[in-house]
Amino acid sequence: MVSVNGETVSSPDQLIALIRSHRPGDEVTFGVLRGGSGSAQNVTVTLAEQSSGADDIGD
Repeated sequence: MVSVNGETVSSPDQLIALIRSHRPGDEVTFGVLRGGSGSAQNVTVTLAEQSSGADDIGD
């Protein structure tokens, strides 16, 4: 992932912080690189509640 809602992501910690700044039900557009080369493609998703057992992701 190279961006969240158009904001460039420069580290895994920044990616986590950007995702956590949104709430379940928010639409978020991620810029992603497939295969590590070429131009980014945008993928828009609707965030859901965090599942049980996922609390330690990114910690």
